Amino acid sequence: MSARSYLSLVIVGAIALTGCAQTPTENKAETVVNSAVENSQDASMVTQAGAVTIEWLDPAKYTDIKASSELQSRFQQRVFDTLTANLAQQVTPMLESNEKLELVVTNVDLAGDIRPTFGATLNDIRIVSNLYPPRITFTYKVIKGNQTMLAGSEKLQDLGFLDGIQPIIDRPFMYESGLLTTWFNKTVAPVLQGSPSE
Repeated sequence: MSARSYLSLVIVGAIALTGCAQTPTENKAETVVNSAVENSQDASMVTQAGAVTIEWLDPAKYTDIKASSELQSRFQQRVFDTLTANLAQQVTPMLESNEKLELVVTNVDLAGDIRPTFGATLNDIRIVSNLYPPRITFTYKVIKGNQTMLAGSEKLQDLGFLDGIQPIIDRPFMYESGLLTTWFNKTVAPVLQGSPSE
């Protein structure tokens, strides 16, 4: 083998080794970036329906949005989507076309509590009782065009959510939806309609 051929092989080998050595570092950097993006997405989620927009701030710190029988991320998204849609159904008809309601939710405690079944069933179960009432904490504002018409903060809970006549059909997250729609009807709707809230 000539010296020139040998030198060429050495150079090619060095380049190949250098490329291999850099690949794990590049992959590691890429993983860190992806992880940071995922973490930033987990820190805040936004849902929108009709005239309602809700920012769910740092849901990992919420008191209880635990899933019992499905993937946690899917359950969490279902909670947020359902509460937004149910509130929008109540709110949107009462607002003018250039008005909207925005909430920033800082805590959610779903009605009930997750309990392990210790192998009796495949999944844990949520026990619903008055010992574990639904709670939601948030700030809100009603915006007309570029102006804020109404703003405030709320810490809602319903200690007697199981009292009275219960609906025959169990709707998903009906107690939490009830908290939000009752709050809107008592606090925000009277102001929009020009009468003082109770």
